[in-house]
Amino acid sequence: MTTTLAAKIANDYGTPALVIDMDRVERNIARIQKVCDDAGVANRPHIKTHKSPVIAKMQIAAGWQRRHRRKPSGCARCCVRRGPCR
Repeated sequence: MTTTLAAKIANDYGTPALVIDMDRVERNIARIQKVCDDAGVANRPHIKTHKSPVIAKMQIAAGWQRRHRRKPSGCARCCVRRGPCR
């Protein structure tokens, strides 16, 4: 991140601020999905790694294979409150 960009983010949002490069996230999701597809295995990422319904929806769109849990986790309850990850 350039100093100018860091200063703009600090001025606009304050610190600390979480900044996500969504283009990079999309590329990474596509890349790992391709690796899984090429290997013939299911991609089953855990939402607890990012805790984001938005990113979970991106993973589903890319081919993420959903798992069913016996006991709902706090992360799953959060996704339910904010809308289904479908």
